[in-house]
Amino acid sequence: MKQNTQRSTATTTIAALLLGALSAFNAQAQEPAKMDHAGHDMSHASEPAAAPSADSTQVMTDGEVLRVNLAAGKVSIRHAAIANLNMPAMSMVFALKNPAELTKLKEGDKVRFHVERETGALLITQIEVVAQ
Repeated sequence: MKQNTQRSTATTTIAALLLGALSAFNAQAQEPAKMDHAGHDMSHASEPAAAPSADSTQVMTDGEVLRVNLAAGKVSIRHAAIANLNMPAMSMVFALKNPAELTKLKEGDKVRFHVERETGALLITQIEVVAQ
């Protein structure tokens, strides 16, 4: 009789542990993954966030200009994590809200910029060259 009670207690304990593990797994599976602009799961990203600018409503991101394309109105930037978009560090091409700002940029410039998602596209709304 004692052996049956011990077996029953062990079975109940194992069942409770399995149920707890399944509940935790199910809760995690139902949580929506954080996605970047290209649909990649970014929930694992652990890049440090960019520092906010003097205007705390706009998060500024550090970067380096790789190429300026005046004709296309775009700039290629190697950037740190973009906190307001939950995007990891990478290199990408951006359009500028004010394309005239491209004339103040050149390859190799260290910059701080703010980017927003507007009508499905990523658009730099503010950019400044940082003293080197």
